[in-house]
Amino acid sequence: MKRALTKAVVFKVVAFIVLLTLLAASCHFWTVDRKGVLRAIYPISGFLASRTIECSSTSPSWQRELMSVGLWTLRAPASQSAFVDSKGKLHHCESGWTGEVFRSPQVTKDSKFQYGSLTKPLTSAMVIKLIIDGRLDSESNLIDLFGLDEPPESGNRFDVLTVGNLMAYRSGVLGEIFMDGVTPWCPYSIEQLVRQQTWMAEDGAHRYSNLNYCILGEVVSKIGGKNYRDIANNMLDLDSYGIGFVNSPKSEEWVVPDYRFHDFYRDDVQPSFDYFAISATAGMGGSASAYASLMYNILEGYLKSDFGSENESCDAKNIRSCYGYLFYKYSPWLNSAINVKEGYMPGYSSVVVVNDQGEVFVWLGNSDTPNAKAGESMEKFLNILAQSFSQP
Repeated sequence: MKRALTKAVVFKVVAFIVLLTLLAASCHFWTVDRKGVLRAIYPISGFLASRTIECSSTSPSWQRELMSVGLWTLRAPASQSAFVDSKGKLHHCESGWTGEVFRSPQVTKDSKFQYGSLTKPLTSAMVIKLIIDGRLDSESNLIDLFGLDEPPESGNRFDVLTVGNLMAYRSGVLGEIFMDGVTPWCPYSIEQLVRQQTWMAEDGAHRYSNLNYCILGEVVSKIGGKNYRDIANNMLDLDSYGIGFVNSPKSEEWVVPDYRFHDFYRDDVQPSFDYFAISATAGMGGSASAYASLMYNILEGYLKSDFGSENESCDAKNIRSCYGYLFYKYSPWLNSAINVKEGYMPGYSSVVVVNDQGEVFVWLGNSDTPNAKAGESMEKFLNILAQSFSQP
């Protein structure tokens, strides 16, 4: 009896020591590598979020399935998707919480995420509307448009600096506007354009540029006679869709960003971008349903087939290789062509997809897609989507 009691006491002591050791190790890793811990326990976050997936009654089965793909492939603990079919009917799904798990409201159809570069197709749509209305030309040269004087003996190729080339990332200027704590020259000093190094993409190639779309925003501002945000609100009727502009890394208006898969930013180290400067390239935010409805109405209204890639020499089998004026063309296999634009901001990921029937699909999430630059996770997501979405 005493021996059994002694063994029980020893077991409890050993268990207590092991528990203390695990607790100490957990505290240590939480202190020195908090993101590593959060990444390691993501399966718990993903599982809890998966139990909250809700879709509208008319949503196709593949839309619900893609919500799970977004949770486990794009790694967003809170997300939305919206699908506008060929008849203009909206279908939507949501998952996760707007902030802390269980301690904040669940994501709804109207919850707002930052769109990131999903802003760019809307800027392009505004530029194309100005072209259709005869107020602008795709071949308009930016130097002439802004009334600038080229520096004497400049080695820059300002002749390739046209509106159309900027939209399709085929020519433009080198530089960046996402700079922490630094004010970029665009949009405040457009005369600096003539002092920037220009480039020309080789045939069938492109060079992705956020700065190019800041310049395009200033083209819209120049033609419209107001700042970009005011013109966008008017031309796109953003207020009626519940779409607005981002002014800070996070606020009560937006679903809380999750930085666990970002290499630098975290809750106590926030981005300090000039959010007014990035208005035309990554400055908008709202719900997936709002974006999908707006894009569908734009396409039905005046874009039609003018949004695809005009470059026949690009390889549409590779993502981000075949840019047009709004999207890049992606065709993972025969008869599966879709038009895609991805969007990223610290703590947020997004994608819009348009098929040949003019149907629009949008996914928004509150986390950085792991290794987003390589595109492997997004490629998996798009391949699964294309199986259902590209079919007539």
